[in-house]
Amino acid sequence: MKTLKKTKICAVAAILLLSFVMIFQTPSVNAAGTVVSVVDAENGTNEIILPGDTPINFTFLLNITVTNVTGLAGWQINVTWNPALLRINSSDDDVYMPTDHIFAGLTPFETGKIIDDTLGNVLYGAARGIGKADFTGSGRMCQIRFATVKNGTGAPTSCDIILDTVGAIPTELVDEDGADILFTSGNTHYVIPEFHMSILLVIFLITTLCTFAFGRKTWHGKRLHHATTT
Repeated sequence: MKTLKKTKICAVAAILLLSFVMIFQTPSVNAAGTVVSVVDAENGTNEIILPGDTPINFTFLLNITVTNVTGLAGWQINVTWNPALLRINSSDDDVYMPTDHIFAGLTPFETGKIIDDTLGNVLYGAARGIGKADFTGSGRMCQIRFATVKNGTGAPTSCDIILDTVGAIPTELVDEDGADILFTSGNTHYVIPEFHMSILLVIFLITTLCTFAFGRKTWHGKRLHHATTT
C-alpha cells in the first residue's frame, strides 16, 4: 500500500516538473522564431470582421509583417484569397511598401507586382540595395488594400487570406547569400456575417416592447403617487 502511494506521489511530481519545464521553455522557442504575418492594418489582429450590411467595393488595408528576423536581404510574398469575395483594384495604389517599411533608407529594389483577381493571388517582393546593410528586427514589409466583391445580405461570406509557402512561387525570406530564412506564417481570416432584413423587424419589435413597458411602468407610478397623495 505504501509502495503504491509513493508511486502515485512520484508520478504527480514528474507531471508537475514536466509542466513547469514546458511553461518556461515554450515561450522562448516561439520568441526566437521568425514569423511572417498577414494582419489588419488598423488593429493588428488576424481577423477581418465587417458588418453584414457592408457595401460592395468597401476597402480595408492589411499589413504584411515580419517579426524577429536576422540578416534579411530580400523578401517575396505570394498572398492568396477567394476571388469571389475579394479583389485588388489597383496594383500601384493598393499593393505597396509604406514609408516606414523595413528596407526604408536602404535604396531597395522592388519586383514587379503580379495581381490575378481571377485566381485570387498577388506576387510582390523587394531586396535591400547593393552594399546596404541587411535588416534585423521586426516591421512592415508591405501593405495590401482589398475591396469587397460581395456583401453579407444573402449568406455569410468568409475566406482565409493566406501566405502561400508551398506553391511554385512561394512566400520566402532570403539572406545576403540567397539562402532561405526559415519562418512561420500567420494568416488572417475575413468574414461578413449574414445580415437579414428580418433583423431590422426584430430590433423594431424589441424597441417597441421596451417603450411600451417603460410607458406602463411610468403610468402605474403616477397612479400610485396620485393614490397616496389623495
